[in-house]
Amino acid sequence: MFQLYNFTKPTPKQRSSGVTELRLNIPYLLLLTTLQRISFSPINVACAGAQRELLLWLIHHALPSANLHDRDANGETPHFSAVNGLNGEVDDTSLSGDTRKREEFISFLLDQGWSVRDSNVFVQQDFNVDNQIEKTVLGAAIRYASQKMVSCLIAEGADVHAQQIWRDHTPMRRSDHIENGAKVTALHIASMFWNLEGIRALLVHPEDETVAEMISSTDDHGRIPLHWALQGTRDEPHRELNKNKEYQSPPRKMDTVQLLVSASPDTISATDRHGATVFNYAVKSDSALPGILAIVKILLDAKPPALNTRDLIGATALQDAMVHHSRRMGGILDPQFAELVDTLLDNGADAHLSLHKLFAGSWLDSISTVMIEHLLKQTDINETDADGCTAMHYAVRNMDQIDATRYLISRGADVTVKNHKGDTPLHNVMGGTMIWKRDENKKPLKSHDTPIKVRAELIQMLIDAGGSMDFRNAAGQTPTQMLEEVDQRRKMRARQFFPRPV
Repeated sequence: MFQLYNFTKPTPKQRSSGVTELRLNIPYLLLLTTLQRISFSPINVACAGAQRELLLWLIHHALPSANLHDRDANGETPHFSAVNGLNGEVDDTSLSGDTRKREEFISFLLDQGWSVRDSNVFVQQDFNVDNQIEKTVLGAAIRYASQKMVSCLIAEGADVHAQQIWRDHTPMRRSDHIENGAKVTALHIASMFWNLEGIRALLVHPEDETVAEMISSTDDHGRIPLHWALQGTRDEPHRELNKNKEYQSPPRKMDTVQLLVSASPDTISATDRHGATVFNYAVKSDSALPGILAIVKILLDAKPPALNTRDLIGATALQDAMVHHSRRMGGILDPQFAELVDTLLDNGADAHLSLHKLFAGSWLDSISTVMIEHLLKQTDINETDADGCTAMHYAVRNMDQIDATRYLISRGADVTVKNHKGDTPLHNVMGGTMIWKRDENKKPLKSHDTPIKVRAELIQMLIDAGGSMDFRNAAGQTPTQMLEEVDQRRKMRARQFFPRPV
C-alpha cells in the first residue's frame, strides 16, 4: 500500500515535544504541491480532525499551507476548522465524534495564543467593503460545544452579539425548516440545536446587553431565538422516530423552550416579519404530537395575550395546526391531535375557518365526527372563506371523505351555497378526486370504478339535501353539464389506454 510518509523512531527530545519524525518521500512532496494548487489545505484538515500530531508535524516541517494564520479556499483559518469539527462535518473515525477530545484540541490551540476574533470567516465578495461576517467562531462551536468550551471562547474574545449568515445544508430538509438567514447570533443557533449548556454560557456573558435584549434579538426574518428553538433542526444525531415515522421531541427541546420563555416572558408575544407567532411555529414542528402538545402547554403557561394573531396570509395557530397535521399520515386520527385542538380552543383560540382548513388538507385519513364536533362548538357550519366557500365545498372535493360529508349534512350544512365563482358543492363534486391507497402488498384497495360509484352517491346525497343539478355558475355551467364532461374525459382516457381490438 502506498505510504504518503514513513514514521521513524523519535528521539527523546522529539518524544517530549509530541513531534514524531517522518521521512518524506517524493510522491508526498508532489502531492502537497498539487493540493496547494487546488486550494486544499492539509493543516485545516488536520485541525478539523483534531489531529495534534499531524498538525505539529506540518508546522515543524514548514510545509506549504502549514501556517495557522492562513485561510483556505473557503476563507477559513485552521483554528476555525478546528471549531467547526465539533459539528461532525469531518469524517474522522479515529475520534468518532468525541466532543471532549475535540474540545481538548481547541484548548490546546488557545494555549498557543490563538486570536478567536481574527478567525471569523468573512463574506468572500469583491463588494464586501464592510468586512461582513459570514460565520463566527462562536456560531460554529455553539451547536454542540459544552458550557466550559463556550465560556472559554468568550473569555478569549468571542463576541456573543456578533451577527453572521446562516445556511442550512441539511439534506432532505422540510420547507418549514429555517434554511437561510442573516443577522443571526450564536444564541439563535444554540437555540435551534437545543444546546442548553451553550445557551447558559451565553446568557451569563451578556456584556453590554441585558439577557432580555439577547433573547429578543431578531434575525433578518424577524425571528427571535425562541422561534429558532421551536423550529428546531433535522441535524440531530440521536433523534428517534415513532411508529408514524415522526420525530420524538427530545427533552432538551422542551427544556430549551422553557429556559428562553422563563428568561424573557415577553417574547411569548413575538412575531416574525410574516406575522407568525411562536404558536404558529410550535404547531408546525415535525415532532410527534406528544412533544408538540407539551411545547404548546409550556407556551400557554406564559399567559400569552391572545392565540388569534393572524400572520400575513391570515392564518392563526389553530388553522396552521389543522393544515399541518391533516397532511401527516395518521395525524388527525391521533387522540393527542384532538387534545391539542381542545387545548387551543380552551385557551381562547378562534375556530374561524378551521373546519375549512381541515377538509382542504385531509387527503390521507378520514375525518372523524368527533373532530368535526370539536370545531362546530365554536364555529358556524355554513361560514364562508375569502373565496365564498363553505366547508362543504372543500369536503366534496375529496371523495374519500364521503362519511364526513354525510355528517356535515346531518349537522345542517347548506348544500346550495354558491361561492364567488357561482359554484355550489354539486359543481365541486364533478372535479372531486380519490387517493388510490394500497395495502401492504401494494395492491389497490379500491376497484377502478370506485370513483364513479362514490361520485354518484355524493351527487344523490347532495340532491336529497336540497342541491340542484340545474344551478348555473358564473361560467354558465350546470353540474349536469360538468358531469357529462367528466364522463367524456373518462371514456376518452379508456379508449386511449385500453383500445378495442380490431
